[in-house]
Amino acid sequence: MTIEEFIRARLTEDERIALEASAHRNPDWTCGLYEDYPGQYRSTVESDYDEFAQVYDEDAAEHIAHQDPASTLRDIAGKRKILAECEAMASRDAWWLDDHTCEIVAALAERWKTHPDYRRGWA
Repeated sequence: MTIEEFIRARLTEDERIALEASAHRNPDWTCGLYEDYPGQYRSTVESDYDEFAQVYDEDAAEHIAHQDPASTLRDIAGKRKILAECEAMASRDAWWLDDHTCEIVAALAERWKTHPDYRRGWA
């Protein structure tokens, strides 16, 4: 498996999870970051009828509120464009770009460096 194939497989996994989450999303759901009291934040996924989850740790609450499925899908689309451009540059026989292209692709793969299929030599 090449590093490019590895990245594509991980992006596809992330995309599947985000699409499943957004498919179950009710139009009246909200996912937000709220300050209940000074310095006490919570992230809540809720609808008019049910409250699905709450997290009260400020850092975790902020992270969850900013990582909704739509944001994840935009991130995946951007990474796919970067990967495609790196592959296009490599195919142009631009020897002066090869090292930089490899570094960019390796940087994309770092997100999954704890995945069992990740190879240390890619870093």
